[in-house]
Amino acid sequence: MAAIRERKDQNGKMSYQAQVRIQGYPPQSKTFLRKTDAKQWAIQTETEIRTGMTIRKNSASKHTVREMLERYRDNVLTDKANGGKDHKTHIAW
Repeated sequence: MAAIRERKDQNGKMSYQAQVRIQGYPPQSKTFLRKTDAKQWAIQTETEIRTGMTIRKNSASKHTVREMLERYRDNVLTDKANGGKDHKTHIAW
C-alpha cells in the first residue's frame, strides 16, 4: 500500500514523500517536489513489486562492476582453456 506524506523543510518549502509498503518486501520511499510525481512513482513501484519486476536495489548498489569482473576472473576464467588469457586482457583493459 502506498502512502504520501507532505513535508516542509527548514525554509517552508513543501515536498512529498511517497512510501510503498507491501508485506514480504522491504519498504521503499522516495521524496519529490510535486505530489503528482510522488503518486506516479508509488503506483509504478507498487506494480513492479507485485509483478516481480523489481530488483533488490540495496544489494545491487553495494557491488561495483570492478568487483564483478574480479570475481569472474578469479572464479570462472581459471576453468577455461589457457586460463582465459584472452579474457583476462580484456578485463584488465
